Amino acid sequence: FRTGAKFELFGKRFVSSQASRAIVTAVPNVIDATKHGIEPDRIIPVGVDKSFLQQPKAGDDKIEVLCVGRIEPRKNQAFLAAHTPDKYTLRLIGPCSTDYASKVKSFRTRWEGKLSSEELMRAYREADVFVLPSIFEGFGLTAVEAMAAGTPVVVADTCGVAEHEYDEPIGGVYE
Repeated sequence: FRTGAKFELFGKRFVSSQASRAIVTAVPNVIDATKHGIEPDRIIPVGVDKSFLQQPKAGDDKIEVLCVGRIEPRKNQAFLAAHTPDKYTLRLIGPCSTDYASKVKSFRTRWEGKLSSEELMRAYREADVFVLPSIFEGFGLTAVEAMAAGTPVVVADTCGVAEHEYDEPIGGVYE
């Protein structure tokens, strides 16, 4: 076992030393990548497809809050539903396979299930703000997709995406 682990570590170091760039999905992976010989300036956070990019939208009186992700306690949609004012529209998008949904205020009227890629891109573009309320999130690709779509993003400080610096403001980070 130890020999196999040493061989795997040697392989990672050799392969990573040959790479021109490394794509990582969470801040702790940056540390891991540097341990394997990749310089920090050669590390790229995970990206999104260009098809998420959005054109400016026309004004609308109704504010739409969007949350995308599996409906489960760790994603904390119940907190978001409880704290979203009634004057706003909250859209919850993602698969649901737990009884956690019963704890989410007005779940059935807000939940749209899992959408196709085209429908999801449209949802990102139509939203006025995207919120990622996770109790813990290693990175938070859905927040990056929303940013790519030009939608302001609010994330919990427990999400890895909150720790990155961006050329444009992220929108907001809350405790």
